Amino acid sequence: MGTAPIRIWAVRALGTALAVAALSPAVAPAAELASFGPTGTGPGRTSPHARGIAVAPGGEVYVADFKDSRVEAFANNGTANGGWVEPDVQAVAVEADGNVLTADFHGVHRYAPDGTALGLVAGVGTGGLGDPRGVAAGPD
Repeated sequence: MGTAPIRIWAVRALGTALAVAALSPAVAPAAELASFGPTGTGPGRTSPHARGIAVAPGGEVYVADFKDSRVEAFANNGTANGGWVEPDVQAVAVEADGNVLTADFHGVHRYAPDGTALGLVAGVGTGGLGDPRGVAAGPD
């Protein structure tokens, strides 16, 4: 029995920020399907200093853009789909319910998929998790 192909999302340094590849055990190496999120500043663009990427269960793609202090949101096809300001954002992850977790110099924050702040999850004074450089979400 074979394994179904999966999509691999990657943040590239110094160039078009997002690359999408298809990977199947039967095909090697992975082939790039598309790239999007042109380099630049502002909504729908990412700097060459994007540091993290996460894909929500529904396919929404979130990018942590450190230089521009933003989380950029894209639809699965690459269309810009909003975003929000977060100073010094280092990393991004998505919980099973679609809420977004980010890490910055002050801790880990939770946002609704539309960027509405839901609060500090852990940080200085709330669990002692200051200055995290990565974040992931998983089951208990």
